Amino acid sequence: MWVKRFLSEHDTKWKHVSKAFFPLFDLQDLFMSRCEFEFLNLKAPLVYEEVLSSWKRFKGIFNPLDAFYVRKEFIWFNPFIKVDRTSIFYRSWYMKGIRFINDIVDDDGEFLSHDAINQKYNLNVTFVDILSIKLAILRDWKDLLLQQHMSPNSN
Repeated sequence: MWVKRFLSEHDTKWKHVSKAFFPLFDLQDLFMSRCEFEFLNLKAPLVYEEVLSSWKRFKGIFNPLDAFYVRKEFIWFNPFIKVDRTSIFYRSWYMKGIRFINDIVDDDGEFLSHDAINQKYNLNVTFVDILSIKLAILRDWKDLLLQQHMSPNSN
């Protein structure tokens, strides 16, 4: 019930408290993720750790079965998207609006080039940056993206 109220569009004071404990990202976005990160570095009340741990277990039950759900996979803190065996969070990409796999693929399920990402999101990513994420995404997910074309606005 707490998560449902937190994710509602009502702007209440108690929601702003989370911003003090999670300054690098929006806690609402974290609930879109699979929550693969270390709680040890958080200086937040235990309740946040417990809720996020429970959410991580809940999200772990679900696996995308088609391109629609692959596109909706949150890139950051995802245990299925790892670089050097660590789930990733690129703050500069996140701040520019890159959150989902859909944000870095085209209508045909192909990954955007680093030039296209730089232009679309006003970033300065390199070929190696996008290649590392592309290689980190599960082969099955990439196959689903290529097999099932869909609109990029399906977030």
